[in-house]
Amino acid sequence: MASKFGQTVVQNPTGQGKPATVIFLHGLGDSGQGISAVGQALRSSAVPNISQVKFVFPTAETRPVTMNGGMRMPAWFDLDPRIIGSVDNEGINSSISYLEELVAEEVKAGVPPERIVIGGFSQGGHIALKYLFQASVAPAACIALSTWLEPTFNKQFATESCKTVRTFLGHGTADPLLPLPLAQSTAALLRQKGLRHVELKTYSGMQHSTCAEELSDIRNFLSQILPQADLPTRDEIDRMSVKELKNFLHSRSIDTRSILEKSELVERAKAAL
Repeated sequence: MASKFGQTVVQNPTGQGKPATVIFLHGLGDSGQGISAVGQALRSSAVPNISQVKFVFPTAETRPVTMNGGMRMPAWFDLDPRIIGSVDNEGINSSISYLEELVAEEVKAGVPPERIVIGGFSQGGHIALKYLFQASVAPAACIALSTWLEPTFNKQFATESCKTVRTFLGHGTADPLLPLPLAQSTAALLRQKGLRHVELKTYSGMQHSTCAEELSDIRNFLSQILPQADLPTRDEIDRMSVKELKNFLHSRSIDTRSILEKSELVERAKAAL
């Protein structure tokens, strides 16, 4: 399948640490090369340090896009002028399958799923979110920027493990293509379907783009999801005492004061992997 997709840009780790991978999909008409500046920007600060992370930026298939008069361009799926209401399921499913292949390649190379983050901008974020409803391998987290799910989307999560995926949604308050209420309804839809860890961050005045504040928030998010030090396994978490669980959660900047049951501490600890 990969042959019909474009060039993939890979930015290998620049520092030491436990292997981790971020697979990030570009928006409509862009490319892996074009969006790869995100990886460079995320590494531009040493605090927090995410130099151990490998970045993978694939390029979508070149196809006619209806909303652009049938012009051929890199696109994860077709869009018509009714951007919210229309759904190109064939294109979406093909792109999700390709993302599954990329995740499988990382797992085969020795990167465990709990050290893999998927994400994307606009169209790419749409694919990353829908991956959670079809894939058998749950990633550690999903980063979806300036994106949406159509309100009529009615699939259920592919696996129970997908419900624990930590999901970061970033959106500008001045986005002229995908207005903020659409991001808010997307976050609500994800929570309604059982996704337990959805965070929507908004950026004042930002249009359909990214900004320094958003990149800083993503860097902090990745440093929590993909720490350089080794983390306990799920089995080790099951064997932890309440004190050990709280210490681990505190190390991940998670407040435990409102958590009364050990079972909830265990669930939160596993979600923090």
